[in-house]
Amino acid sequence: MTMSGERRAPSLRVAMAMIAVLIGVVVIVIVQTRLALERRSRWPLRLAGDSVSWAGPTRFLLGAGAPASPQADDTVLRKSFFAPELVLRNGQRIELKPEQRTAIAEAVEQLQNNVVVLQSRLQEEGQRLADVVQRNAVSEGAALGQLDRVLAVERDVKRARIAMLIRVKNTLTPEQQGVLKGLRS
Repeated sequence: MTMSGERRAPSLRVAMAMIAVLIGVVVIVIVQTRLALERRSRWPLRLAGDSVSWAGPTRFLLGAGAPASPQADDTVLRKSFFAPELVLRNGQRIELKPEQRTAIAEAVEQLQNNVVVLQSRLQEEGQRLADVVQRNAVSEGAALGQLDRVLAVERDVKRARIAMLIRVKNTLTPEQQGVLKGLRS
């Protein structure tokens, strides 16, 4: 009986360890999913084909007297910027010059290069946050400090996107911007 009891104990320990690992993986997936959904639902900047939208508190960008609702914020940004896809797709209609097309392509390429690096950092920082909050006793200071690092990277992503949109807009003449506004309406 001791022989079979000894054999069961290691297999029971292995089974318990596997269950613990599985639970850990599930918790990581849940935390990462919640973080991703929270990031998307709070302040995602979307570069849709014909418009730019930012769902969330953009009052910081817009300054005093900014609209109170996210829909109004979204409208202000949509009216202020032009998605590069819209500009390039209507290049002939707005008489886009080759140097303008090149400048816009460079702005988009720079954004893509920056975002690849930042997304990698965001994933790393998000994983570190998940590691901190999965502990039995979560250090509030450590968790909030790590959250600050995650939010700082998110801020850098958003800042890079807005910088690209500014470069695209500044590349266009007032006449070209007027035509694009008309095309969006």
